[in-house]
Amino acid sequence: MAPSPYLINPRSDAPFYFGAEVHAAWGFGSTVLLADAALATVAALAPPDFAVTLCDEGISPVDFDTPSEFIGITGKISQETRMIELAREFRRRGKIVIVGGPYASLSPGRLRDECDILVQGEYENIAGKFFSDLRSGVWQREYIGDKPDLRESPIPRWDLYPNHRALSGTLQTSRGCPFECEFCDVIQYLGRKQRHKSPEQVLTELDELYRHGYRIVFLADDNLTVYRARAKELLRAIRDWNDTRTEGRVSFSTQGFHRLLARSRGYASDAALPSQEWTGNELHLFVPEMAKIDQDKDKRLAQLAVTLGEAVSVHAAATTLLESQDWDFSAVWYGAVDRACELFPAGTDEIYKDVVSGVYRFLDLFLGRLKQLAGSETVVMLVSDRTAGESEWRASTGREPKGLLCATGPGIQPDELTFGAGLLDIAPTILGVFGFAPAPEMAGRAISEICATTPSRKVQKISCTTPVPQDTARVASDMAALEEFGYTDTVATAWRQEAEAARTRRDFYLARVLLSQGRFSEAIPLLEKLAAETPVLPEMRLYLGHAYFLSGRIPECRAICEALLTETPDSPFASAGRAHVALAEGNYEEALTHLASGQKAYGMVAALDAAVGEAYLKIGKHEDAAAAFRSALQTDAGIPAAHEGLARALLGLGQHSEAAEAALDAIRLRYDLPGAHNVLGRALQGMGREEAAAGAFANAEMLSRRLPVA
Repeated sequence: MAPSPYLINPRSDAPFYFGAEVHAAWGFGSTVLLADAALATVAALAPPDFAVTLCDEGISPVDFDTPSEFIGITGKISQETRMIELAREFRRRGKIVIVGGPYASLSPGRLRDECDILVQGEYENIAGKFFSDLRSGVWQREYIGDKPDLRESPIPRWDLYPNHRALSGTLQTSRGCPFECEFCDVIQYLGRKQRHKSPEQVLTELDELYRHGYRIVFLADDNLTVYRARAKELLRAIRDWNDTRTEGRVSFSTQGFHRLLARSRGYASDAALPSQEWTGNELHLFVPEMAKIDQDKDKRLAQLAVTLGEAVSVHAAATTLLESQDWDFSAVWYGAVDRACELFPAGTDEIYKDVVSGVYRFLDLFLGRLKQLAGSETVVMLVSDRTAGESEWRASTGREPKGLLCATGPGIQPDELTFGAGLLDIAPTILGVFGFAPAPEMAGRAISEICATTPSRKVQKISCTTPVPQDTARVASDMAALEEFGYTDTVATAWRQEAEAARTRRDFYLARVLLSQGRFSEAIPLLEKLAAETPVLPEMRLYLGHAYFLSGRIPECRAICEALLTETPDSPFASAGRAHVALAEGNYEEALTHLASGQKAYGMVAALDAAVGEAYLKIGKHEDAAAAFRSALQTDAGIPAAHEGLARALLGLGQHSEAAEAALDAIRLRYDLPGAHNVLGRALQGMGREEAAAGAFANAEMLSRRLPVA
């Protein structure tokens, strides 16, 4: 009876970046990135009557109870520990252990005493004698292979491999490399003379991989393109073969993919990653059914590749600097999530439904690497205006998510919550982590509630020499003279309009951030300047009017409001705008008149109903106010202010339990509303729950202290 060898590719000693452990964490189950061609090739060299069984430990556990007498173990240095563990266990069980592969060829002395038969070098030319010896029961202690002609190498036995659990097939078109790179061990066992399979042979192997369902193939050559003429011939043949596929085209990748993985871990000296290096192998992880996409019409896959390429390049640069430079502070910005959300919003095509969550997981891996490099004694702060589960949040609350801020490390208060923080608070908080109190004129506030100690050191001011004012008339005259002589900066002229537009956007966004932080005195001058420079953009005046309203400058607000409404008299917000100005002026009856006309013209709009409720509260009509707020919430249940207003109205009616529920609804939507906590405390007090009321009042006071001061 012919032997039945059991061939094993062991798991790696440590998790590889895209190894089986990572795929399992991504929800792929027992999956490997690359199918193991070594097992399938050795199986193909066995005589037909040998019943070979393959085990890739990244996919399935090793069967220690296998009836096979001969156990074959392959592996690289990254699998050394596991190779030895398996060899010792099977020898303990009385099996004949055979060890081969790259590590056995490069370090035979390390493995010689751990096995019964050691195979060094390449296998094709010694396979016949090796299997004949196994059949006879008399074998050598060692077998040493030479450099075979790859045109004689057989088609790998992919029919024996668990192909359904591998993301990519593997095909080797050549072995060896003519170069002598000091970091590479390829030439030590595969030689400097590169040997090639014929194009026909490669296409036959591709047919076999395609038949087994692979639509991504990794070309496992050590140097695919070193001989350009041969590479062009082969790639043209592969291209023509791919054009004839009727069940989906195949995506190919090469060793460049492994450069990608190295860079994403921060081990590469070259920190740039062009988007074209993102091939099907990588993108398949984000879009599993990418083969169905018509990329001539749908360009989003290419845009995703650009986005991911930029993220990896940023990460590679950051990790390289962290490893190679002394540093006290490091900040890294990734724009991949924001761009992915723009390309693939909620409700996008089914084929792209997992892209955004995949990008989040991808960046989670980056964060893990950054934390590893930073060390446990480093303060780590994560700031994002995007969060996973945005669509679920939006569906359940009706509100846009506000992003997140989380921090950990020495000096950070554990398990503390903070609410209402904004982007301008980050810089003062970072100073606080270093023990510095923010400068008095600094925008934002230090988020003191997450800091374990109060910073006391003062930021030292560095005086700068004031630049001498230029004589603008003289400069203009000199420029005109230069232009007369033909010295015209056509590039600067062409981009001047773009530069002005960029400056306008920058100032507008800064003003909006200042408004969100309650720094009206700083936002208003910016908005006044923008409104004067861009009179055709109504949003500038709209935000300026809003800033006037928030800062109590009601006459200026009314003037802008009336001007805007004169230009757009049919706006559905006309009545609400006039009503809010009237409310601020204390003209409650006028406000109700405006709101009533708006309700007649535009129906029961939630914003109008909420404003009606506020007006009724001002004049003490609590029952009418409650009805208006309920109407607003029936239209849009995601308005925190309407829930808070309903709570105040119910409190005025003496319905303390209902008021507490309404206040809690407001708090569930937006925790950082001190008014809602205050109303909750008053309602709980009315219910006789003094201890709970005290907690609500404490929260209200705490949140009030955190509110920015204009």
